[in-house]
Amino acid sequence: MHIGIIGTGSMGGMLTTAFCEAGHESVFIYNRTASKAQLLKDTFPTVITLCENPIEVVSQSDLIFLCTKFTDLPPIFESIRSTLQDNQYVISINSHITLRDLEESLSCKVAKVIPSITQTARSGILLFMGGRRLNSHDEDALFAILRTIGIPYAIAEDMTRVYSDLTSCGPAFMANLLLQYVQAAKQHGVEEDVAEQLIASMMIGLGKLITEKNMTLQDVVTRVSVPGGVTEAGLRVLQDADQDVLLRVLSATAQKQEEMAHKTT
Repeated sequence: MHIGIIGTGSMGGMLTTAFCEAGHESVFIYNRTASKAQLLKDTFPTVITLCENPIEVVSQSDLIFLCTKFTDLPPIFESIRSTLQDNQYVISINSHITLRDLEESLSCKVAKVIPSITQTARSGILLFMGGRRLNSHDEDALFAILRTIGIPYAIAEDMTRVYSDLTSCGPAFMANLLLQYVQAAKQHGVEEDVAEQLIASMMIGLGKLITEKNMTLQDVVTRVSVPGGVTEAGLRVLQDADQDVLLRVLSATAQKQEEMAHKTT
């Protein structure tokens, strides 16, 4: 399946790179700032075809990812509408546009995907929301493509915010907490780069315990924490800390999402 990507900024560029590294042989890209697209072309010269406008992307692709700002979508819809065929797929990664808006604007099969920085390592979750025109065969085909760069996970569209906090914003939230852990270790005499390397390796191991050994998070806590031991002493401090901080994080992202939605209407 030929893949097209309109918009090669932060997320569009990441998806382009991930698909190329995953072995896809034909990727067609367009970016308003041509130099950004050219850098990707220079990295994957035999895979990527540079296009001069969105219409060229659509005319050569089976699956088109829209990776632009919300305000850039209406003119793109207008330009590609007459070129799109009913059997093509358009996927928007913009959380502000609804599936209903996509289906009213375009006659083809549509979906939404919320990617994550973890797809840079061809890992992590891609949240998936399918439009009404998709059948089970369509979803299987799209999931097969998405699995080459991560793990697609279907959700209801009205749950996008909290799920994307877990999968898309989550890496930044967790990295920030771990940075605080690094700084605490530094104050106890551990060099910063050493602390970061040790914590990174620990997180890889923790991930494997959960994904390969089928441990739950609570299993890990229970296995490591010996009654009366040092881990239990540290856990007691964490448990006495502000229990509402992550609830406030989710509330803050939801409020910001609502503010941004009002600005785009």
